[in-house]
This record gives sequence, C-alpha cells and structure tokens, in this order.
Amino acid sequence: MIYRQRRNTQNYNTLVCCFIIMLCLLHSLNSKAQDKFTGSKTLPITANSPDSTASKIISIPNQVFKKIDNRINNFDKLLTKRTDKALSKIIKREERLKKMMSKKDSLVTHNLFSRGIDSLKHFQQVITSKTQKLSNPSSLKGEYLPYLDTLKTSLSFLNFNKSLSFSSPNTPAQITDALVRVKEAEAKLQYSEKIKSYLQDRQLELKQQLEHLAGYDKLKLEMGKISKEMYYYNQQLASYKEILSDPARVEAEAIKLLQKIPAFNKYMSENGALAAVFSNKDATNQAGLQTREMVKKLMKDQMGLLGPDGEKIIQEQIQAAKQEMDKLKQQAAGQGDATIPGFKPNGQKTKSIWQRIEIGTDFQSVKGNSLLPVTTDLGFSIAYHVTNKGMIGIGGSWKMGIGKDILHIHLTHEGMGFRSFLEYAIIKGFNIRGGWESNFLLKQINTENLILMKKPENWQQSALIGISKKMAIPLKLPVLNKKSTTASVQLLYDFLHENHTPATPALQLRIGMGL
Repeated sequence: MIYRQRRNTQNYNTLVCCFIIMLCLLHSLNSKAQDKFTGSKTLPITANSPDSTASKIISIPNQVFKKIDNRINNFDKLLTKRTDKALSKIIKREERLKKMMSKKDSLVTHNLFSRGIDSLKHFQQVITSKTQKLSNPSSLKGEYLPYLDTLKTSLSFLNFNKSLSFSSPNTPAQITDALVRVKEAEAKLQYSEKIKSYLQDRQLELKQQLEHLAGYDKLKLEMGKISKEMYYYNQQLASYKEILSDPARVEAEAIKLLQKIPAFNKYMSENGALAAVFSNKDATNQAGLQTREMVKKLMKDQMGLLGPDGEKIIQEQIQAAKQEMDKLKQQAAGQGDATIPGFKPNGQKTKSIWQRIEIGTDFQSVKGNSLLPVTTDLGFSIAYHVTNKGMIGIGGSWKMGIGKDILHIHLTHEGMGFRSFLEYAIIKGFNIRGGWESNFLLKQINTENLILMKKPENWQQSALIGISKKMAIPLKLPVLNKKSTTASVQLLYDFLHENHTPATPALQLRIGMGL
C-alpha cells in the first residue's frame, strides 16, 4: 500500500514537471516567433516606476524606418506627379479659353485669365520644387488620417524624449530623418488640398463670368473638360491617401511597443492632431458640443412637435436621405457625377498602368487523332483595362502532347501559338469575349521548321467569340501580395475550325486563373 502511494506521488510529480517544461517551451517558441516577425531582437521595456520613462531601453527594427521611408517616398512621388499633370492640363485648357475669349472682349479676358493662369503656374512650381520646402501645418485641416497622426506623434515622442535609451546608436538619427520626411509629406498633402480648394473656386468663378456671354456653348465644352480633369484629380488624391491610412504589420508592432510606455500614451493624448480640436486645457474649444443626452432630448422634442405620426415622418425622411446617399455612392463608383451632367467617369483613369494590367493563365484539352496525340494548350495572357468594363490583351500558348491514353502517357512538344482578344462585361460576372489566334504545329525546332514558320499560310488561324465567366476565389498569392485571385471559365466558338488540318473542335472550353 505504501509502495503504491509513493508510486502515485512520483507519477503526479512527473506530470507536474512535464507540464511546467511544456509551458516553458511554449513561452520560448512564442518569444522566438515574435523576434522573427519583427526582424530583430526586441529588448523588453523596463522602468523604475510605472509612469517614468527613465532607464527605458527600446529596440526598433531597421525594417520600421525602411517601411516608413518607402511609404512616404511612394506617396510623395505619386502626389507630385499627378498634381503636376492635372495642373498642366488645366493650364492648357484655360489658355485655350483665353484665346477663344480674346476675340470678344480682350480686357475682360486679360483680367479673368492672366491672374488665374499665373496662380496655377505658381502652384505647379511649388508642388514640383525640390528645393523649396513647404511649411508644416500647425493645426488640423482637411481630412484626418489616423495613421499619419499616430506616426508623426510617435516619432516626435521618440525624438524629443531624452530619457529614452535605444539599443542601436543609429536609431536617434533614423528617427529624426523619418520625422522630417513625415512632416514634409503632411505639408505637401495639405498644400494639395489647398490646390483642390482653389480649383473648385476657380471653376465656379469661370462659370459665373462666362455663362452670360454669347457663344457660351462652345466655351462650355472646354469648361466640361476642366471639370472632368478636376474630378479625376480629386479621385486620385483620395486613393493616394490610402497609402497613409493603413500601417504595415511591422509598423503596427512598433507602435504597440510604444503603447506599453505610459508616458507615450499621455504624450499622444496631449500632442496628437485631435488634441488641438478637443483640448482639455482650453474649455472654449468644447463650447457648443452636444452630449448624447442632449441630442436624445432634442430629437424627442422635435418628434413631439410633429404629432402622433412624428416617428413615422422621421423614418420616411431618413429613407429618402438614404436613397440620395445611394445615388451619390453610385456616382462615386463611376456611374455618373452630379456636378457634370451626363458625365460617366472611367474608374481606370485614376489607376496606374500596373493597376490596370491583368495577367492570366488558362488551359484546354483536345482529343487525339491520327496525326496528333491528346494535347493540352497552356495559355498565358496580359490584358489592359481600357474602361471598368472593357479590356484588350495579347498572349501566347504552348501545345503539349500527353499521349494516346492514360495507359500510354508521353509528354511531347506539339506546337505554339499567339493570341489577341477583346473582352467586355455585359452582366455582373459574365463577359463577351472575342479574339484572333494563330497556331503553328511544331514537332521539333530545326532550320526547316523555322523557315516554314516565316510563311503565314503555314499557321492555323482561328476567329473566336463566346462567353466568359469570372469569379473570385480565396486563394492567397504571397508572391504577388494578393489575398484572393480570379478564376475564369471560357466557352468559345471557332468560326474557322473547318479550315484546320488536322480538324479541331468548333467549341473550345478553357479554364483559367488570374495572377
């Protein structure tokens, strides 16, 4: 009995030891995973007291500063290039308007256009200047970007708090450089908003001055082109702001590291962009702000004035407002613009060339015959989106022989081909597709076959038209930084299939995937 109790005690102790060892291993693996994720060994933050920042040691990975620098440089280049392009086009349009107006009233034309064109050229010179530095805004203006605010305030805290210690001697200089770059980007963004506001006022001024003149219809065409350019500039400016809206994971980890310091949280609440609006030090900033209870009481009183059906009337008004918002969303999505009658924006114009390119692959199998084994055509294509619905593209294919049947598999080279195609969306997810293809049957590459390839009559021609269906699939492609891709199914009819030797099927079924 005593032996059995001792044995049970030993087993219990053994289990406890094993459990403790497993916990230690899990903690070690978790620490290593975090170090690997951040790209460097991050030292723990220590402090003498909970609210002090003395003797703190912070290790910030070099990846953080590299990410910030790449992000800010990319934003700066895109914003500068697009603003310069928009201003150049608008200046050209105004000069054309000036030339058209000079024949009617030279004095009015000079007063109206000379000052405006000079202002546009000044904006263009400032935004593209590499030597002239824009002043950093001291207060919050325009759209609030949380990431940009957090990034600037975090770098300011690290730059000006002398009680912090860093594991690398290069870190203070990197922080200072990054803070300068972020402030320059913020200043340029604010200046672009100033340009945007000026263009809107300028458009209104031109309309008021010109609409009462004879021959306004001709001038209206040029005015419409200016309005369209302003629309595309505003849309692209909004897309560029997304670069400064979503932090990368490595940057988010660095901010989490700082949030462990109580002094940083206090600094953030007192020095962030929103602190200038909702400052506790100045009670006058909060004057006139309504609390939730005040809003509830006001709504209740207003509905009471409308009688017993007050709530129903409010619901109807909310529904009408919602419908108006849906119309505005459709216009923003490229289905029209309220400020330009009859104008349907092309959403592709606000994208870069690389964003408008679509790369795809596909394959199709064909039964064997007396001349060819069972073959599979592997296709590769590059398409360019002209509009939101239409695209054009080119591609190529390789014909691979598989063998006679499943019992006699033998991979061989059977030919190659070139493709060109058009595609246009007709219904959601369904597109009409047409193309022209040339294929050459080539068993082996030699001098004789290369000579034959130079003659067009030795190529099999195909004229194809049909339907394609596209659908999104949740397939991650880390190499291309995509969380999902697009699968496609194409059913095409070949109008020249009867001219082929050997014969090929009239209907072709292709299955593909976008990259």
